[in-house]
Amino acid sequence: MTEKSLTAANVAISFAMLGKKTLLIDADMRKLIQRRLWRTNPTTGLFDFLAKIQDLCIYDVEGISFSIVCTGTIPPNPSELLSSEGMKNFVEECSKLYE
Repeated sequence: MTEKSLTAANVAISFAMLGKKTLLIDADMRKLIQRRLWRTNPTTGLFDFLAKIQDLCIYDVEGISFSIVCTGTIPPNPSELLSSEGMKNFVEECSKLYE
C-alpha cells in the first residue's frame, strides 16, 4: 500500500470520528488501494459514473459517518474524466452532502 492512500484513509477516518460526515473519493487510476484497504469489490465506481456507464455506488463504513467512492473501471482517458464538467458537478454535489 502507498503512503498517500493510507494517509488519505486515515485523514478521512479522523474526520469521521470527529463526527463530520465524510466521503473518501478514490481517483487513483494506477493502484486500486482503497478498494483493497476497505475490502470492497465494487462493480462500479467514480469513472463508470463520470463516463455515464453506470450509476454511482457509495459504500458506507459501519459504525461511523464515513463513506467511500471507489475508482471503478479504469477508462482509457482518466485525465479527461477527472477534468470534466461532470467531475466538477460531482464534487459540488458531494460538498452539499458531506463535510
